[in-house]
Amino acid sequence: MSHALLRTLPGRAIVFGAAVKLVVFIVGLIAPVPAFLRVIDAVASALLVIGGGYFLLRGVGFARRRLLWRVRRKLIISYIFIGFIPSLLIVAFFLLGGYFLFSNFSSYLVQSHFRSLTERVDSIAATAAAEIGAAGGRGAGAILNRRHAAAMSEFPAIALAMVPVDGCGSSGAADAGTPAAGGAPLPAERLEATAGRWAHVAPPTTVPGWINCQGFAGLFTYQNAVSTKSAPIIAFDGSLNPNLASGGIGLIVRGIGFPDPPNRRYAVVVDVPFDEAVKRELRADTGVEVIAFQLNSSAVVPIQALGDGSPAAAAPSAGLPLTSLTFLEQRDWLNGSRAALMASLRLSIREIYARISAQAAGGQQFSQGLLALLIIIGGLFLVIQAIAIVAGLALARSITGSVHGLFVGTE
Repeated sequence: MSHALLRTLPGRAIVFGAAVKLVVFIVGLIAPVPAFLRVIDAVASALLVIGGGYFLLRGVGFARRRLLWRVRRKLIISYIFIGFIPSLLIVAFFLLGGYFLFSNFSSYLVQSHFRSLTERVDSIAATAAAEIGAAGGRGAGAILNRRHAAAMSEFPAIALAMVPVDGCGSSGAADAGTPAAGGAPLPAERLEATAGRWAHVAPPTTVPGWINCQGFAGLFTYQNAVSTKSAPIIAFDGSLNPNLASGGIGLIVRGIGFPDPPNRRYAVVVDVPFDEAVKRELRADTGVEVIAFQLNSSAVVPIQALGDGSPAAAAPSAGLPLTSLTFLEQRDWLNGSRAALMASLRLSIREIYARISAQAAGGQQFSQGLLALLIIIGGLFLVIQAIAIVAGLALARSITGSVHGLFVGTE
């Protein structure tokens, strides 16, 4: 083997190609791969294909010379490929189909949960802004504290801020964003107030112009001083990102609400960081756990975190054996650019099925009965298939023994 790899040209091509791809992979873990390394990586892939194809052809020729089996062995091998292999493919097909179904459904559940979470945060921001507007801007801090206390049981890390604006949105600044005639602007000292611990990012001091007067709610990422390119992943179990402590990326659900005219001289910003509490709520609602987030584009720049604003590492939850992926839409806080945010998921088919079939008592019993019947039928199929394989091999051995004896007698 070492002679074939080190002393033949195709073998050296395989060794060189594998070494180059290993180096490129290690570089990709540390920093973005330069363009010239991508070209070298493509050449290495071509060398691997060429070298592998050469040895594959040599292997086929060797097998044809060495494996001139007797008729009985040939017939048994034919039976295995005709009967046994298709059975394995059938089982693999249904297993893969089931995993594909639950993987897509788990992705749908996670996206639906984030949509509901975004709508909830948007509602909190709009309600707080309307209440401050109804009070004429007086007692803004007390109103924010009251809203914060009301939402603490649901979102322990929620944070609110009242931010002064010169007009909401680039198109609305000239009309709905400015006070109507006779509407006195709020005093400057009343235009800033916060509630909650802004431990993840600094409270915003202004609202970007791409957000219009109807407000906005969406997903934003934040990061500490380490460059985004050097640490693109945040891992809640602490195992996927070695730079987590110094450059992990966090996720915020942020809502921005404006009061009714003529008081659109301020906005209320509500942040809900994706922390352990929100993560536990996600699993309780969907049976799915988020393992990690990964940025797929440089079009969105994360918000600057406060100190080490990265999420704390946590031990992975037990009972979730399968993994999957989903993609969420994130926005850039400064310019509103969109980009995909890849979320790695860990899911439990048992928990997802329990939530799918959650109905009234009678309906749930009916669903459990159907599931039990499906398991029984699947088990019977496997038992019958195993018996058929054993019986088929015995029958094939008997028949091929007779054919082999006839073949030997005529030689």
